[in-house]
Amino acid sequence: MQRYRDGVFVKVCGITVPGDALAVAGAGADAVGLIFAESPRRVTVEAATAVVAALPRSVRAVGVFRAAPATEVLRTVRAVGLGGVQLHEPGSPDVVAEIRRSVPFVLVAVAGGSPDCAPAERWRADAVLVDAAVPGSGSAWEWSRFRAPSGPVRVVLAGGLGPDNVAAGIAAVHPWGVDASSALEDSPGRKNHDAVRRFVAAAKSATGTLSAC
Repeated sequence: MQRYRDGVFVKVCGITVPGDALAVAGAGADAVGLIFAESPRRVTVEAATAVVAALPRSVRAVGVFRAAPATEVLRTVRAVGLGGVQLHEPGSPDVVAEIRRSVPFVLVAVAGGSPDCAPAERWRADAVLVDAAVPGSGSAWEWSRFRAPSGPVRVVLAGGLGPDNVAAGIAAVHPWGVDASSALEDSPGRKNHDAVRRFVAAAKSATGTLSAC
């Protein structure tokens, strides 16, 4: 699998204010996550729109949804100007396919070590985000339990990643990309800009062959 520009794809999730979005962009990340599901980092459409307006075109804004109907996801995408979505519990591949027809980048989230990861290609998403059992908890899962998809699916590693362990995670799982949130915060939804810079730098400089899954 080809690397993303300047190394692995890096997403920083749980962005709630434009200042943090600009810090993430300035650090060299490729995407920010805006959470519309139940979470202490949840944003309104108005707050998310302000974040997207502050981002340079080179950084993708990804909306995070849980068990949301396709109509709700697409309505939010249009209202905010999102460049991608991350779907937790999307229901079925048909829901993913409906969303993908109108959205240029679609991630589907599964739990690390879960049997759902192996047949991940059935979702027909652009990538599969492999997360902890409780997303956003800041807890890492046992990377040794990773079960690679049987087909050519790009994997984004998430769950408890931070500046000090992202290189080890990349070495263990060989993902196409990485995602972090709570380990980069001073408080829920407010990022520590130094931690963000160190995380992105560590991820982008990590070496090793990335997997084709």
